[in-house]
Amino acid sequence: MKSKRIIALFMCIILSLSLVFTGCSKEKDSDKKDDTKNEQVSPEPTPDEGDDKDKEDDKEDDKDDDKDDDKDDDKDVVENVFDYEKGQSVLSLEDEDEFDSFLNEVYLFLNTTDSLTLHFAMQNPEDYGIEMELTYGDSDTDTFEEDFIELLEDGLADFDYDELSESQQIVYDLLSYELDMYYQGQDFENFYIWSLAQSGNVISNLQSMFTEYSIQTKEDAETYIELLKMYPDYLEDVIDVIQEDVDAGACLTQDMYDMSIDMAKDWLSDEAEENVIYIAFRANLQEAELDEDEEDELLSQLADVIDETMMPAMEDYIDYIESLEDEIDEPKGLASFDGGKEYYDWLLESYLGTGISTEQLYEYLVDEHDAMWDRILEISEENPTALYFFMSAKSKYSDDPEEILEALEELAKEYFPDLGDLDWVISYLQKEQEVDSIAAYYLSPQLDNIGRRIIRVNGSNVTDSIYLFVTLAHEGIPGHLYQDEYSLNSDDYQEINSSLSYLGYQEGWAMYVEKLATDWCIEDDDYAELWFINTMSSYVMVSIADIGVNYMGWSYDDLCDWMEENGYGTDMVDYIYGLVVSDPGLYPAYGIGYLLMNDTVSALVEQGDSLMEAHTKILEIGCAPYSILWDRLGVEPLAEYAK
Repeated sequence: MKSKRIIALFMCIILSLSLVFTGCSKEKDSDKKDDTKNEQVSPEPTPDEGDDKDKEDDKEDDKDDDKDDDKDDDKDVVENVFDYEKGQSVLSLEDEDEFDSFLNEVYLFLNTTDSLTLHFAMQNPEDYGIEMELTYGDSDTDTFEEDFIELLEDGLADFDYDELSESQQIVYDLLSYELDMYYQGQDFENFYIWSLAQSGNVISNLQSMFTEYSIQTKEDAETYIELLKMYPDYLEDVIDVIQEDVDAGACLTQDMYDMSIDMAKDWLSDEAEENVIYIAFRANLQEAELDEDEEDELLSQLADVIDETMMPAMEDYIDYIESLEDEIDEPKGLASFDGGKEYYDWLLESYLGTGISTEQLYEYLVDEHDAMWDRILEISEENPTALYFFMSAKSKYSDDPEEILEALEELAKEYFPDLGDLDWVISYLQKEQEVDSIAAYYLSPQLDNIGRRIIRVNGSNVTDSIYLFVTLAHEGIPGHLYQDEYSLNSDDYQEINSSLSYLGYQEGWAMYVEKLATDWCIEDDDYAELWFINTMSSYVMVSIADIGVNYMGWSYDDLCDWMEENGYGTDMVDYIYGLVVSDPGLYPAYGIGYLLMNDTVSALVEQGDSLMEAHTKILEIGCAPYSILWDRLGVEPLAEYAK
């Protein structure tokens, strides 16, 4: 009974569900340094200072309101200084080696599908002989996939694997994996309208690309405006794709319907100057360092396009989505569809690449889940107060993002290869772009401008010093930014690596880094361990729910029963069920991804490697499915489950 009470108390804290994904991409990835003129970070008041601080805030309320009004009138912009060495390039598309030339061909195929993708890949494509008309690309993804597969099949067949260098063999393995996954998944149908799902939502993803579009020259700005003029035609293509899914009987849930309308409405505003696209463009225009007259002219052109072209097209899109209301169906896991269980098995493998079955991964996940709670009970018996007070812990470090990254750079040198002095740009989001659940995210650089390592910071969400410290470790050092930098500085760097994404490895590494960062910033060891378990247990719990609902066929009531049996209660079931139905396999990429990365490091340490050596070996192989990573490292972390 004691253990049940302890777990129940702890669950009340846990179910804040710190499931914040970065963009990671993002992305994410998902996809960096220097000064910022606007310091939006203010230190949290200590308990002793709290009352006085509140009084001072009350006295200043009217003044602040007046200032805010002035800012609205003037349409002030959060200024950012893009101080970095421009023009650093690792892009080389002319190689004497035949295999490297083939890889360049694959890289160009993937990055010249549309103008937005090309711009995020390179700043000056014309320097590499690339000329392409402005386009959003072909909405017929089947044709693209078929052409890509043909390119891989024909290309790989021309080379003797044994004659390739080790780094070339790794890329060969990755491309072979892509072929295998394609053939395993080509016959699956669209069970849901994935272009309206949360992570794959076409409109939301496109907004991210437009708001993060780098404007380094006047030509960039002009291209941006021209692309926005073409937006209505693209939306018509999107509607055609959605309608094909509807006609084929793909499922549309209420959550997907509501979310898609809300995301589309984010593109609308009463005035063009209040539109999120206009605000992001105006902020990003700072980097081009144009004179005031040029800026005003470009902003005027953009406002006209937003008013006359973009918003009317988006209103038509919203009308179309609203017309689908009669198509809304009850949310249900993939296992409820004919062939859905097999599809989920394939989907999870595409995220993680373990080479073992979903049943075996589920067994592994449940064991890890139980081990976490065993550890909680252990700590609570040794240090009873820790369970109640760990959430009140404070970071040992500043809550200034710049100072945090500098501290992380030094701390990482003890356990990770020293890459010298890393540069990054801290860039604050405009107020209209801020999202409560996101503290910061990282943007990968263009390959011909790798000095532009951007970390976006939400200035309104940096009050929790531990959360900010850990997030900046995840996004920055030794997380995604560090991963990128290590890869870009490799003697065997291949451009194609920037286009191959394996979410389980990428986010597994970044979540593993969060564990180290938590230890670095929290003084008390028990508090630090509990703080990280609080984060990871949420991912693990949702990962179990994801497999349960989408592979094992759990109903809503089954999920309620599991949550209750494991001490979570049922208050969050609606939320969790919606998450795992909307984006099957996504949450395990984080939850299981971390567990696999942690066990990979542990397996190397058990063989005699230091942490430095283990981390170096993993980084040397680079982003890959876990089965390829383990084969190269000579470890089998899940051997007992793969029997």
